[in-house]
Amino acid sequence: MTTLENPDRLTFTFATGDISQDNAVIEGVSVITEGPALGHGIMIDQLSLATVAECCRQHADGLKVKMDHGSGFDDIVGVLKNFRIDGNQLRADLQLLKAHECKDLILEMAATMPSEFGLSISFVGQLETVEDVDYMRCLEICSCDLVDEPAANPTGLFSKKELTPVKQSVSKPQMNVEPTEAEQIVSLSAERDSAREQAQKNFADLTTAKASLEAVTVERDEFCAKVTELSAEVEKLKSEAATAAEKAAQIVAANFGQAPIKTEADASADDKSKTRDEYAKLSPADALAFVKSGGKITD
Repeated sequence: MTTLENPDRLTFTFATGDISQDNAVIEGVSVITEGPALGHGIMIDQLSLATVAECCRQHADGLKVKMDHGSGFDDIVGVLKNFRIDGNQLRADLQLLKAHECKDLILEMAATMPSEFGLSISFVGQLETVEDVDYMRCLEICSCDLVDEPAANPTGLFSKKELTPVKQSVSKPQMNVEPTEAEQIVSLSAERDSAREQAQKNFADLTTAKASLEAVTVERDEFCAKVTELSAEVEKLKSEAATAAEKAAQIVAANFGQAPIKTEADASADDKSKTRDEYAKLSPADALAFVKSGGKITD
């Protein structure tokens, strides 16, 4: 159900009733009648009548009636009392204030030109959608005011009781109601707030992603620095190992009377037995390989 923010006022008319000039009372006026609320794109059904009646009965001294919507204290001309649902209408008795200057005018208009004015409820409500048809549900009622263009009862002040009740299966009226400037402003403001909220969320997500990227970049740089450090350490160890191997070969060669010479990269020793003279001619690396392979030196 959709809450009506600043809902349009719906207009309804009097029903046939007794007019008492002396008591300033019009009995059995129609407060609201089943059917389409013309110009509003919504429908009135039995539940609409019931919710309006319930809200009206909350006013212990009667629901005030004013001269048109938006008027003030001076324009209160009477009250509605004795609310009852009668067929497809919610009825009440209109008690006019005898001291009000418009009392006689209203009574005369009711008797002579009933089709030219009527009642309109000022309320806060909700819409209930049933089979694509929007129905009014009253939550709070403020007043029921006299207006010159009734919407829910096109026949005028004395609404015909025999009007056919609206069935819930009826199709939703197609009405081209242009939004008011205030409604457009509210709609645009809502869109702006939604866009601003989305932009703030996007900025927060971007900030988080940027921070994550910066953290990953720092970790990457630290990792690269560590790899570079380890690579340098490996090269150092390889160099130290090569130097140690060369020294070991030179020591072995020196033990057999061979002066240290530079290690040949492609030196090899395949013979298992060499004379001392042959051995002396070997490079340090060949001499080391020869010894490691179990070679024997003969005289």
